[in-house]
Amino acid sequence: MKTVRIIQGVIIAIILAVLVTAVFFLSPFAKAELLIQDDDGTILAILPLANRQFDFVFIHSIHLTKVEEMYRVTAAGKLHLYELRYQSSGVGMPADAEGGYKLEDGHFILQMDRTIRTIPLFVSIVPGHGITTGGTFFPFTRWAKPEDILILSARTHF
Repeated sequence: MKTVRIIQGVIIAIILAVLVTAVFFLSPFAKAELLIQDDDGTILAILPLANRQFDFVFIHSIHLTKVEEMYRVTAAGKLHLYELRYQSSGVGMPADAEGGYKLEDGHFILQMDRTIRTIPLFVSIVPGHGITTGGTFFPFTRWAKPEDILILSARTHF
């Protein structure tokens, strides 16, 4: 009888430990940071994300107009693309999306639903390529030269 109670206590302790760990690491209230790494995996920058969100911004190489991809960091630390905004339709620009497509104040807005772990990219030779978070724009040329490789990912913590 005593052995059964010990086993039950151990099982309950394990279940509680798993639940506490899940709440700690998967909580939507955890803070999020964007990691900017070079192609060797060296962390070049860690940006705290206001409201767990950031915009990946670039100037379209043909249209020379601003394109913004809006991301949220999920509780699991993945990147969720939820919206795409651009000013010029045409070559290289999508015309439909998972959640809808509309024209608002001169911008094409696509509702997206894509979750990814990383964003590998080449730093553009066209100025205006970077991240916006909390109202501040951070150009990728702050950390790398045009045509260098950067990798964006996120992490969450309390």
